[in-house]
Amino acid sequence: MLTIVEILGSVSSILLLFLYIRSFLRLKESYKKWHLAVFLTVFAVILSAINLFPNLVVPRVCCLIAGCFCLCYFFFASSPCQSLFMGISLEVVAALVEVGVMGILGLFHFDAAMLMSNSNMRMVFIVTTQLTLLPILVFVGTFGNEQEGLLPLKWLIPLFPCQLLSVFVCYIVLRNAVRDSFDSFLIFVLLTLLYINITIVFYAEAMRASEHRRRHSELAEQQYAMQKEYYQRLHENQEETRALWHDIKKYVLAMQAFANQKDAPQLCQIVQQADETLTSISTVVDVDNVVISSILDNYARAAQEAEIPLHLDVLVPPTLSISPVDLYIILGNTLDNAIEACTPLPKEQRRIDVMLRKENAILFYRIQNSCDVSEKVHLHGRYHGYGLSNVRKCAARYNGVVNLTKTSNSYTVEVLLNCKC
Repeated sequence: MLTIVEILGSVSSILLLFLYIRSFLRLKESYKKWHLAVFLTVFAVILSAINLFPNLVVPRVCCLIAGCFCLCYFFFASSPCQSLFMGISLEVVAALVEVGVMGILGLFHFDAAMLMSNSNMRMVFIVTTQLTLLPILVFVGTFGNEQEGLLPLKWLIPLFPCQLLSVFVCYIVLRNAVRDSFDSFLIFVLLTLLYINITIVFYAEAMRASEHRRRHSELAEQQYAMQKEYYQRLHENQEETRALWHDIKKYVLAMQAFANQKDAPQLCQIVQQADETLTSISTVVDVDNVVISSILDNYARAAQEAEIPLHLDVLVPPTLSISPVDLYIILGNTLDNAIEACTPLPKEQRRIDVMLRKENAILFYRIQNSCDVSEKVHLHGRYHGYGLSNVRKCAARYNGVVNLTKTSNSYTVEVLLNCKC
């Protein structure tokens, strides 16, 4: 019976671990359900085998931290540092709950050594621990937000010593409890440590939200600067056009005069001058939507400087229900990546095709660029640097999808967004 309870306790721990992570992190779009099922099954088997020997405390702690780290890193959108933080934070809370429950049971004359041995009392301990841990993790998870970004390493490093110290204190208390017994002061220390570590999780989540707002603010400022520059270029283009209209009549009169005189060389010279004047006018992308026009105009000039032909097929209304910053992230990241992928190619092979259409409530965006699959290009973006992961986040906010297609000489990104959101 004890073996069954140990196995059920292990399964319960892993399910609580998964729910805890799911509250803070978003599952990767590329993950496969059967891969996740296999991983959780193997994890449960290993943890159950260790739990059959209650005195193996250190291997059990290492197993839980390692399992949580792998689960975060391979199946959730998480960095290695964030994955490690999630593993340690969960294990600290779980360990403090276990030792705290052991201390409380000790006040009711349950011997700590018997709770750590293969006895019927251990079944009571396992059930009590899981029932206590469940509401605590649910409470902590309610403050999580899977849509937030990741914390920088410099913000997480100061939190690790406090967590590791908590694990060490918990281990020392457990060893002393097995040898002697608990007292009320030790229980107070454990509850204080539990409170501190729950506060650390809240603090980390607050920092993550703050970092997300900071990045969002930076992107908004960049988008505003881009739009301001677009208006300036549009104004200059209009002034050039007005000035040109004053010169057109002079060119026409001069061409008529030389035509009447049958002076072909002078006529050709006037035509050439008029053509040079017309081509010297800067072209500004205008697709009837100011936000999209400013973004495309910026990248059209960047593509022109890189000598990359950029072909636009855009048909959108003047206003969209999609945030300008989200449009900037989606268009900016993909155009940055396309330009960066095309730049190493020979000039005759460079090409970027952009299609952006709104049909009913769906905004369809497709960008296709030539690339060399043998070259490993680090795609990061000129302004933002968060890659396609942020494009997927933006699409998720509008119940959209992102599809990637790679061939031997091209790379295509397709994004569908629900404009009703």
